[in-house]
Amino acid sequence: ELAGMPTERILKYLGKQWTKGIAATLRDYEDYLRDCMKLQMDMKKKATLFPKDVLQMQANLVKQIRYQKNELLEAAYKKQYKGLEKMYSYRHDGLMVVVPAIVSDLIREGKTQHICVGMYVERVAKGDTHVVYIRKESEPNASYVTMEIGRKHDVVQVRGIYNEQPDKKVMDFVKQYEKVVLAPLKRKKKKKEKRKTA
Repeated sequence: ELAGMPTERILKYLGKQWTKGIAATLRDYEDYLRDCMKLQMDMKKKATLFPKDVLQMQANLVKQIRYQKNELLEAAYKKQYKGLEKMYSYRHDGLMVVVPAIVSDLIREGKTQHICVGMYVERVAKGDTHVVYIRKESEPNASYVTMEIGRKHDVVQVRGIYNEQPDKKVMDFVKQYEKVVLAPLKRKKKKKEKRKTA
Protein backbone atom coordinates (compact mmCIF):
# COMPACT_ATOMS: atom_id res chain seq x y z
CA GLU A 1 0.00 0.00 0.00
CA LEU A 2 1.06 3.59 -0.67
CA ALA A 3 -0.37 6.52 1.32
CA GLY A 4 -2.94 4.10 2.79
CA MET A 5 -4.31 3.06 -0.63
CA PRO A 6 -4.81 -0.52 -1.86
CA THR A 7 -2.00 -1.73 -4.16
CA GLU A 8 -4.46 -2.97 -6.83
CA ARG A 9 -6.04 0.45 -7.21
CA ILE A 10 -2.63 2.15 -7.44
CA LEU A 11 -1.41 -0.30 -10.11
CA LYS A 12 -4.59 0.16 -12.13
CA TYR A 13 -4.18 3.95 -11.97
CA LEU A 14 -0.46 3.83 -12.81
CA GLY A 15 -1.22 1.59 -15.78
CA LYS A 16 -3.05 4.55 -17.33
CA GLN A 17 -0.16 6.93 -16.47
CA TRP A 18 2.57 4.57 -17.70
CA THR A 19 4.87 6.41 -20.10
CA LYS A 20 8.40 5.33 -19.10
CA GLY A 21 8.23 1.98 -17.29
CA ILE A 22 6.45 0.98 -14.11
CA ALA A 23 9.38 1.69 -11.73
CA ALA A 24 9.90 5.25 -13.06
CA THR A 25 6.15 5.92 -13.11
CA LEU A 26 5.84 4.71 -9.51
CA ARG A 27 8.71 7.01 -8.45
CA ASP A 28 7.01 9.97 -10.19
CA TYR A 29 3.76 9.16 -8.42
CA GLU A 30 5.50 8.92 -5.02
CA ASP A 31 7.19 12.30 -5.67
CA TYR A 32 3.81 13.75 -6.61
CA LEU A 33 2.19 12.50 -3.37
CA ARG A 34 5.08 13.88 -1.29
CA ASP A 35 4.64 17.28 -2.96
CA CYS A 36 0.89 17.15 -2.23
CA MET A 37 1.67 16.61 1.44
CA LYS A 38 4.22 19.47 1.44
CA LEU A 39 1.49 21.78 0.16
CA GLN A 40 -0.99 20.33 2.71
CA MET A 41 -3.47 19.27 0.04
CA ASP A 42 -6.52 17.16 0.95
CA MET A 43 -5.18 13.59 0.65
CA LYS A 44 -8.71 12.13 0.89
CA LYS A 45 -9.90 13.68 -2.36
CA LYS A 46 -9.93 11.48 -5.43
CA ALA A 47 -8.83 14.42 -7.61
CA THR A 48 -5.71 14.81 -5.42
CA LEU A 49 -4.86 11.12 -5.23
CA PHE A 50 -5.55 10.26 -8.87
CA PRO A 51 -5.00 13.30 -11.15
CA LYS A 52 -5.70 12.82 -14.87
CA ASP A 53 -2.07 13.59 -15.74
CA VAL A 54 0.27 12.95 -12.81
CA LEU A 55 3.39 14.35 -14.55
CA GLN A 56 1.66 17.61 -15.45
CA MET A 57 0.23 17.92 -11.95
CA GLN A 58 3.62 17.26 -10.37
CA ALA A 59 5.24 19.94 -12.57
CA ASN A 60 2.58 22.41 -11.35
CA LEU A 61 3.18 21.44 -7.72
CA VAL A 62 6.96 21.85 -8.07
CA LYS A 63 6.34 25.40 -9.37
CA GLN A 64 4.08 26.13 -6.39
CA ILE A 65 6.64 24.78 -3.90
CA ARG A 66 9.40 26.83 -5.54
CA TYR A 67 7.20 29.92 -5.48
CA GLN A 68 6.34 29.36 -1.81
CA LYS A 69 10.03 28.92 -0.94
CA ASN A 70 10.91 32.08 -2.92
CA GLU A 71 8.25 34.04 -1.02
CA LEU A 72 9.82 32.98 2.29
CA LEU A 73 13.31 33.91 1.05
CA GLU A 74 12.11 37.31 -0.19
CA ALA A 75 10.43 37.96 3.18
CA ALA A 76 13.66 37.07 5.01
CA TYR A 77 15.71 39.34 2.73
CA LYS A 78 13.22 42.20 2.98
CA LYS A 79 13.90 42.36 6.75
CA GLN A 80 17.61 42.92 6.05
CA TYR A 81 17.39 45.15 2.99
CA LYS A 82 17.19 48.62 4.56
CA GLY A 83 20.04 47.86 6.95
CA LEU A 84 22.19 46.49 4.12
CA GLU A 85 21.42 49.48 1.92
CA LYS A 86 22.42 51.86 4.72
CA MET A 87 25.63 49.92 5.43
CA TYR A 88 26.87 49.15 1.94
CA SER A 89 25.68 51.88 -0.47
CA TYR A 90 28.54 54.07 -1.72
CA ARG A 91 29.54 56.38 -4.61
CA HIS A 92 33.01 57.38 -5.74
CA ASP A 93 34.77 58.37 -8.96
CA GLY A 94 31.86 57.57 -11.30
CA LEU A 95 31.09 54.18 -9.73
CA MET A 96 28.55 53.15 -7.12
CA VAL A 97 27.65 50.17 -4.93
CA VAL A 98 24.01 49.11 -5.20
CA VAL A 99 22.29 46.66 -2.85
CA PRO A 100 19.73 44.49 -4.74
CA ALA A 101 16.19 45.43 -3.69
CA ILE A 102 14.94 41.83 -3.97
CA VAL A 103 17.01 38.69 -3.48
CA SER A 104 15.66 36.95 -6.61
CA ASP A 105 17.34 39.71 -8.65
CA LEU A 106 20.56 37.71 -8.17
CA ILE A 107 19.18 35.18 -10.68
CA ARG A 108 18.74 37.91 -13.30
CA GLU A 109 22.21 39.28 -12.52
CA GLY A 110 23.73 35.81 -12.91
CA LYS A 111 22.08 35.29 -16.30
CA THR A 112 23.08 38.75 -17.55
CA GLN A 113 26.68 38.45 -16.34
CA HIS A 114 27.07 34.71 -17.08
CA ILE A 115 28.17 34.02 -13.51
CA CYS A 116 26.82 31.67 -10.82
CA VAL A 117 25.57 34.35 -8.38
CA GLY A 118 21.99 33.06 -8.81
CA MET A 119 23.03 30.06 -6.69
CA TYR A 120 23.62 32.42 -3.74
CA VAL A 121 19.95 33.39 -3.33
CA GLU A 122 19.29 31.20 -0.29
CA ARG A 123 22.56 32.09 1.49
CA VAL A 124 22.00 35.82 0.89
CA ALA A 125 18.38 35.65 2.07
CA LYS A 126 19.51 33.94 5.27
CA GLY A 127 22.23 36.56 5.84
CA ASP A 128 25.08 34.02 5.57
CA THR A 129 26.76 36.27 3.00
CA HIS A 130 25.94 39.50 1.12
CA VAL A 131 26.00 40.33 -2.60
CA VAL A 132 26.10 43.86 -3.98
CA TYR A 133 26.46 45.32 -7.46
CA ILE A 134 29.10 47.77 -8.63
CA ARG A 135 27.53 49.98 -11.29
CA LYS A 136 28.56 52.97 -13.35
CA GLU A 137 26.81 56.10 -12.07
CA SER A 138 26.01 56.95 -15.68
CA GLU A 139 24.22 53.55 -16.09
CA PRO A 140 22.87 52.63 -12.63
CA ASN A 141 20.53 49.94 -13.94
CA ALA A 142 23.04 48.17 -16.20
CA SER A 143 24.90 45.13 -14.82
CA TYR A 144 28.63 45.74 -14.60
CA VAL A 145 30.44 44.03 -11.68
CA THR A 146 29.19 41.79 -8.85
CA MET A 147 30.81 41.70 -5.41
CA GLU A 148 30.35 39.32 -2.48
CA ILE A 149 30.86 40.65 1.05
CA GLY A 150 31.24 38.21 3.96
CA ARG A 151 29.54 38.48 7.33
CA LYS A 152 32.71 40.02 8.79
CA HIS A 153 32.50 42.85 6.21
CA ASP A 154 35.37 41.53 4.08
CA VAL A 155 35.38 41.36 0.28
CA VAL A 156 35.13 37.68 -0.66
CA GLN A 157 35.13 38.04 -4.45
CA VAL A 158 34.67 40.59 -7.23
CA ARG A 159 33.47 39.34 -10.62
CA GLY A 160 32.90 40.95 -13.99
CA ILE A 161 31.04 39.42 -16.92
CA TYR A 162 31.98 35.76 -17.59
CA ASN A 163 33.75 35.71 -14.19
CA GLU A 164 36.51 37.96 -15.51
CA GLN A 165 38.72 40.05 -13.22
CA PRO A 166 37.42 43.66 -13.38
CA ASP A 167 39.70 46.41 -14.70
CA LYS A 168 42.08 48.55 -12.59
CA LYS A 169 39.56 51.36 -12.11
CA VAL A 170 37.07 48.95 -10.53
CA MET A 171 39.70 47.27 -8.34
CA ASP A 172 40.93 50.71 -7.14
CA PHE A 173 37.30 51.55 -6.33
CA VAL A 174 37.03 48.29 -4.34
CA LYS A 175 40.18 49.16 -2.34
CA GLN A 176 38.73 52.60 -1.56
CA TYR A 177 35.42 50.94 -0.61
CA GLU A 178 37.19 48.57 1.78
CA LYS A 179 38.95 51.52 3.43
CA VAL A 180 36.01 53.95 3.62
CA VAL A 181 33.01 51.64 4.11
CA LEU A 182 34.10 48.17 5.24
CA ALA A 183 36.96 49.01 7.62
CA PRO A 184 34.73 51.13 9.95
CA LEU A 185 32.09 48.36 9.90
CA LYS A 186 34.74 45.81 10.89
CA ARG A 187 35.92 48.01 13.79
CA LYS A 188 32.33 48.48 14.96
CA LYS A 189 31.73 44.72 14.83
CA LYS A 190 34.90 43.99 16.84
CA LYS A 191 33.87 46.51 19.51
CA LYS A 192 30.45 44.84 19.81
CA GLU A 193 32.06 41.41 20.16
CA LYS A 194 34.45 42.70 22.86
CA ARG A 195 31.53 44.13 24.84
CA LYS A 196 29.73 40.77 24.66
CA THR A 197 32.74 38.87 26.02
CA ALA A 198 33.56 41.49 28.69
